[in-house]
Amino acid sequence: MSQVGVKRLVSESFNCAYFKPDPRVFEASSEKHEKLVKFVRKWFEDLRKDIECVEEYELSLGGLRGRADVVCWDGKEVHIVEVKSTQVHRARMQDALQLMLYVYMYSKTKNTSLSSINAYLAYSYRESPYASAYIIKVSVEAAKTLINVVSRLVESYSSIRSGSFEGKGLYVISDLCDICVYDKCPFKALTGVTP
Repeated sequence: MSQVGVKRLVSESFNCAYFKPDPRVFEASSEKHEKLVKFVRKWFEDLRKDIECVEEYELSLGGLRGRADVVCWDGKEVHIVEVKSTQVHRARMQDALQLMLYVYMYSKTKNTSLSSINAYLAYSYRESPYASAYIIKVSVEAAKTLINVVSRLVESYSSIRSGSFEGKGLYVISDLCDICVYDKCPFKALTGVTP
């Protein structure tokens, strides 16, 4: 059975199907992301002595797979964190949906009640060589709403299981246009970005 990554499911549900990232941007953000993940893990571990955390926790459910950046256990609750190397003013709905897909997958694969899982988004605090982050806990009410959206998203992609998952073929103007190098985009002139 072929599998689809969580990031791909979310990005192809909301982003331009022709998005081609500038590799220089992602090389720089990869190192920053790694530092932020370590910072967030240490923050949780320093917060309570009875907590155990792991980085890059692998999840798989049906035809869906992904890695939650940080997962912590304290004996009665699970804490799942999606770390973003962008600043909080660049937050997108896709960030929350990616996080909630991990929560949903964890709940289903571990047969765990959603009420015992806490969800967090962590964003870079500022541009600096030192890792520090805003860590935002998703409220219970927001989590319930997002879980409903995520469960419908997972159910609606029956093509995941058939291996025929494809993009929509639409061009979409978004904040990602700033780092896209797809030279055939009809909106290049509007965004001012040159490949």
